[in-house]
Amino acid sequence: MSSTLDRVDWNAELVRGDLAKAVQQLKRESGKGRFVGGVQLPLALAELGLIDEYEFVVQPRLVGHGPTLFAGLSKPKR
Repeated sequence: MSSTLDRVDWNAELVRGDLAKAVQQLKRESGKGRFVGGVQLPLALAELGLIDEYEFVVQPRLVGHGPTLFAGLSKPKR
């Protein structure tokens, strides 16, 4: 998903305006769901209660640092 690009390719969605409304519309469309990665978008979707299922891929960190998936949630998710 992007809200800043002018256009996206076949494997992405361009979202302008309200994220919750855009995701709810995507969820009503046919298909097998959407997969998202990263930290910022999943965090925003979790805060809005729009994630139906979590599937984790663990990639060990060898060097560096960065944000973690659940850092910044306003309250724990069940």
